[in-house]
Amino acid sequence: MKAINYLVAVFILIMSSFCGQSQNYIIDEVITLDSSNSSLRYGRQSLVRDNSGAIHMFYIQHGNSADYLIMRSTVDEGSNWSVSDTISVHLLTSTAIRYLALAPSATVDEQNFLHILYEYRGLPLYNTGWSDYPPSHINYVTNKTGNWVTDVDVINDYEIQLSQGNGATVSYLNSSQIINYNEHQHYLAYDYAWWATKYNIVYSNNIAGNWLSGSALHTFDLGEYDNIMINAPSMVINNDSLFSLWYQRADCRVEMKSFSGGDWSSLNVLYNDVIFPAPAPSSYNVRVGSCFNNDEARVAMFRTPEENFNELLLLNKSKNQSWRADTMMFDYTYSMVNPSMILDTTYIFLVYSNDDVNGSALVKHTSSDGFISSSPLITSDSEKLYNLIPSDNSVNPIAYLVFDAAENMYYLKIGRINDIVSSIPPNSQNSSSNVELYQNYPNPFFINTKLSYSVSKHSNIKIEVFNLMGEIVETLVNEHKNPGSYTVDFNAANLPEGIYYYKINSQGYSKTKSMVLLK
Repeated sequence: MKAINYLVAVFILIMSSFCGQSQNYIIDEVITLDSSNSSLRYGRQSLVRDNSGAIHMFYIQHGNSADYLIMRSTVDEGSNWSVSDTISVHLLTSTAIRYLALAPSATVDEQNFLHILYEYRGLPLYNTGWSDYPPSHINYVTNKTGNWVTDVDVINDYEIQLSQGNGATVSYLNSSQIINYNEHQHYLAYDYAWWATKYNIVYSNNIAGNWLSGSALHTFDLGEYDNIMINAPSMVINNDSLFSLWYQRADCRVEMKSFSGGDWSSLNVLYNDVIFPAPAPSSYNVRVGSCFNNDEARVAMFRTPEENFNELLLLNKSKNQSWRADTMMFDYTYSMVNPSMILDTTYIFLVYSNDDVNGSALVKHTSSDGFISSSPLITSDSEKLYNLIPSDNSVNPIAYLVFDAAENMYYLKIGRINDIVSSIPPNSQNSSSNVELYQNYPNPFFINTKLSYSVSKHSNIKIEVFNLMGEIVETLVNEHKNPGSYTVDFNAANLPEGIYYYKINSQGYSKTKSMVLLK
């Protein structure tokens, strides 16, 4: 009987690499972070995991009629969420000025400090003739001294627009992203002004100690075609290089520059697609999301260049390998796309909702086999999703936004997805590994197995075992280790058979492997 179970376990391991889930993926609600806020909107949240494993949720909250707040809510590896603090407050200075706080983007550095950039529209006005349409600014928030400190207006693209002859226009910095690379933060966005003739990929960094004024990493001269906008800028790290990618609508292609050695490369075309006849502006849709770890970089784009053409494009790069592209067609046009990686698998969250259909989906992809499956994604209460955000290199917990039409209000919630483990692979923002984790032996095993690992320098080591729900079932090691090789015994006599994951953590670095228990 055990021999049969062994063959079944091996079959499960093989098939889990090639087959997607056939049942629906259900999001079970853990907590509602904000249930009394009519100003919540999609695209204004950021979920990030720090080097200790704690997860932080940053979002915009409208406090009263005169202020906007950026809130942080925090959770550890468990499910006990709490609203921890308010990190920034803005007061309206004039009712004549449209003042909006938008899209906080967060990252974590090697010292485990959080860095947040967010866009707002308001003072100062660089051109008083456009007071009803104030320009965009970027504020920077960090907490290195125990208190949140906000630097105002660290990045704006007014000088770019002015140099291009568009000083009277109002430019909004959309799809902004902050990323930690080589101990410094880098920023990317695209500048959007619907009556301008030039669009820019705006870039900045704080390598010199302060944020640089925004510069044009790339410029599109649109001429008379002011609706042919660039879209979907994204940054990823792979093989010690920083990559900036965006979708160029005019020629239906993905363009890229790489940053290494202090300079950006020349423009490269990463993916060239069929050019469609120019559609009406309202029929063209491009959405983007990206994720990466030490070994992989992924950029997912969903595009609809014409009616009834809905394509998901996933660009993937492994270390020392060139970029590759996989595509998949869908029946719906999705409004959000957010990828997240677990081990060698990417889960791509597609959000679609209208008054009649809730067609949100979760696509499962492995880099070696292309797209595997697409499964319906719903909440346990069958609410319609308006946004869904996994944290970096993790799926559980997950943030999502729903809308109550009766109350005319958005609800920001935290949940967990059934049947997906929350273990995370190494984070590329951390330093190189000083530990190595090896496959357990035997595997599959019946009651006892051995887990081996090595340490190259004095380190604090933690090894934990998780079930498929991402719950910790046992902590095997949690102590300081000298350099050397080690083996630890794992006894699973009190656990049910199935697939388990074990993860090693050391000073912000982690690595995960799977094993199969038979009974």
